[in-house]
Amino acid sequence: MIYSTYLLIHYLTLFSGFKLFSCTFLSLRQNGEAIDPFKGYSSAERRVFFFDYDGTLTDGKINPEEQLEKLLYDQKNYIYIITARTVESVEMKLPRIKSERFFFVGEHGGVLKKSTALTSNGPSQFGLYCKSALKKFIDRLKNKGTVPKDEDFKTYANGHLTFGFSIEELKNKSWYQAFVDNLKTEINENKIGGETVDGLDLKNLEHAELNKLIGYKVEVLEKIGFISLQPKNLHKGSFVQRLLEQLKGEGLKIYVLGMGNDLPDEPFFQAMHKNGFTNTIKVGNDIQPDQSVAKLHLENPQQCLKFLEKLTLIQ
Repeated sequence: MIYSTYLLIHYLTLFSGFKLFSCTFLSLRQNGEAIDPFKGYSSAERRVFFFDYDGTLTDGKINPEEQLEKLLYDQKNYIYIITARTVESVEMKLPRIKSERFFFVGEHGGVLKKSTALTSNGPSQFGLYCKSALKKFIDRLKNKGTVPKDEDFKTYANGHLTFGFSIEELKNKSWYQAFVDNLKTEINENKIGGETVDGLDLKNLEHAELNKLIGYKVEVLEKIGFISLQPKNLHKGSFVQRLLEQLKGEGLKIYVLGMGNDLPDEPFFQAMHKNGFTNTIKVGNDIQPDQSVAKLHLENPQQCLKFLEKLTLIQ
């Protein structure tokens, strides 16, 4: 009771003028105790922030640059914008911030770029392998009659580690699932034309290219007619896990905060919890509460920025 009373006073003081903040945090519990997202902030030797971008820091109308810059005034603070976007895409949204402690993590954690660097660490050949291999795959299915010959496919690289293609005009949906199933079999099960890769002549260009894709999964997005290829086990949580292991190995006292609004953010919340960091905040209501492992909740990006502003005031 004493602890809860302290927290209530603590939040009402910090969030004076911002209704919902105190009751929002106090309404979410872990093992019957309120979670204090400010605990350990002032005493930390390093602070690490993982922020999703769309729907978390911005609703498309507000610009979070100013508040992020304020966080970076403190030399202990490191920010990672971790997004499904390409690093180039999200960098265009935050062009003003140039700091050695500000990073763009694109394509679900697969590509990392420091804001002061000219290039990212993403491999550039993935799209080339995909484009040629998929063209031959589609031609083969058309010749077999699995896919109508008059269907038009457009392929394009989404980024360094993801590659997509769309069907320009889906004239007949009946063959679509068979096409997707064939593609999954060809790539995910390491098969080419019904044969396993082992023993095939990899000097053949098509086989060599498809061999490069082995280990990649096919993800069919909700909008029928669009398909994306990306590496297996590529998600935001794998990046966060690697970074936290590295930081813990340095022996520093660290504070970690993560914010996200959708299902792709759940793996990095889980990675934080696995490493003992519970300052995970779900933003908005894009997913149901029982779908999220986040310990805390904010209603919208506007509240996120107000919360971050309060962090900058802590001495």
